[in-house]
Amino acid sequence: KAANSQEEATNNLITAAKDIELSVEDGREDTLSTAEGAGQDAVTAAGAYVDNAKELVSKAGSSVDTANTANALAETAVKEAHDALNSANAANENNTAETSALAKAEDAQVAAATSVTKANSAKAAADEELENANNTLEAATALDTAIEAATDEIVSADNATALNAAQYAATAQGAANTAATTAAAAQKAANSQEEATNNLITAAK
Repeated sequence: KAANSQEEATNNLITAAKDIELSVEDGREDTLSTAEGAGQDAVTAAGAYVDNAKELVSKAGSSVDTANTANALAETAVKEAHDALNSANAANENNTAETSALAKAEDAQVAAATSVTKANSAKAAADEELENANNTLEAATALDTAIEAATDEIVSADNATALNAAQYAATAQGAANTAATTAAAAQKAANSQEEATNNLITAAK
């Protein structure tokens, strides 16, 4: 039950992470942090699912061992009950008790054999659950990696754009500084020429 609940929770988180991944791929930068968090949540949940499935496999394995032990004891009891009945018959004694004991031993053996079958079936289901859990963890990890790559690509592209803009701004500033220096020099030359012209006009008067 715990493994099934964790599986459902994990699948829901994976679905949510996939939806957010699409937003990232569409270039929605506001989803970057959310996407990475969702991917990591899915991986964490999938890991818990694997742990639950491993515990299920362990318990199922113990049940198989217990069932096999009980079955072996039941088989021994049937054998001993047969021996007791044979002994009673050989001695020409009343065998009612021995016959009843044999019947009970055989019923116990049937029950034990059924328990073994059920335990083996549960173990097979647990193994399948663990395989599914491992596959889910692999899918969640791949999704988280893809989301991380997508967000890194967007961040890298934005950084490159910002760097280019900064370089362009620096170049433009350099050009503006040069232009300002040239203008200052031209203004100085104009001022000198104005002074010389005024002097000549004064002399001419």
